Amino acid sequence: MVLTDIEFLINFLEERHVPKIKKTRHTYLTYHGLEERYTYVLINGIIKNSIILQDGREYNISYITKPDVISLLRDEVSKYTEQPFNVRIESDEATFFQIDRVTFWNYVNSTPELGDYVKNYYRKNYLKTSIAFSEW
Repeated sequence: MVLTDIEFLINFLEERHVPKIKKTRHTYLTYHGLEERYTYVLINGIIKNSIILQDGREYNISYITKPDVISLLRDEVSKYTEQPFNVRIESDEATFFQIDRVTFWNYVNSTPELGDYVKNYYRKNYLKTSIAFSEW
């Protein structure tokens, strides 16, 4: 059986006993502009990525409803990185893997399949974000 990229990632993190966290409806996982030391992978639930515009309105970038990496952006050596958007839980509950950013990037750099996943992640999310902002 051939695993999809996200199935490979989920299995990889499970095998390494990466901690899981749960959040409840309308709580925030991350806030735009604040520094964060973890990479999060949505296991189940629904989340909303958004930013607050200068005039105070909220701009919804995307909804994520299936397993995916939530906060991978920026470089691979910084222990902390500024979050590019708000992440709010929209389902009754959401479960995430929570892994130290540097540890995650060490896994990526030593595992070709994870390296491929990250390349695909950047391509997909850069395109999605670019299209969303161009429509606004």
